[in-house]
Amino acid sequence: MTTIDVGTPRRQQLVMVVGAAVMAAFGLLVVAAVPFGDNGELPLVAKVAAVVIGSVMVLPFLGVLALRKRIAEPRALTIDSAGIRYDAGPTLSFDTKWSELAQVRASYARKPSTARSPWSWRGLRDDAPPGGSPEKKLLVSTYARLDLIPNDDGFGDRHPTTRRFTRTMPDPDSDDAPRQAIVRIPFGNLPHVVGLIDRALHEHAGDAYHPPVNEGFAWGFTYS
Repeated sequence: MTTIDVGTPRRQQLVMVVGAAVMAAFGLLVVAAVPFGDNGELPLVAKVAAVVIGSVMVLPFLGVLALRKRIAEPRALTIDSAGIRYDAGPTLSFDTKWSELAQVRASYARKPSTARSPWSWRGLRDDAPPGGSPEKKLLVSTYARLDLIPNDDGFGDRHPTTRRFTRTMPDPDSDDAPRQAIVRIPFGNLPHVVGLIDRALHEHAGDAYHPPVNEGFAWGFTYS
């Protein structure tokens, strides 16, 4: 039996809270400064624009507050000879047996950043492992997932907490195969869990096992 911690690391939680709080503080300062701008004689359009911009800067902090329980809640993935159990609170947890799955795999998508060097894009290869290409000092966020392909259409009825994660995707192994329903469990920016999940699946999943799938780059906010 293998149990993998897939919760949001404390460092990531701290970065999210502090970053959102700092942005919100700047947003409030922008809004508070509106009555005093240019001795209170700013054009109406400028005042409205400042209020809108300041309000938008506060939104990430409100989002973090709204999701604070979900962000901080412990999450664990247990993989053993019987199947997979995902412990992530009452609204997300599920327990499935191998006999219910046609295929199971880890997958990941990467989001590149040129924060260290504008030339570091040259180090990003499509076949790069989770974490990208460290020899080029490329900053890469690696969004990890667990993909479950059910054996039948009744999987969602038996496991209602998985419905929100179900997507219809093309088969990566065949261009001619019809699109298939995949339950995609996102774990966020956790590159280290890809290898852990893959080793556990290789050991326990039997014929349902599939090697990890590298889905390339995740642009914007797309990661699941």
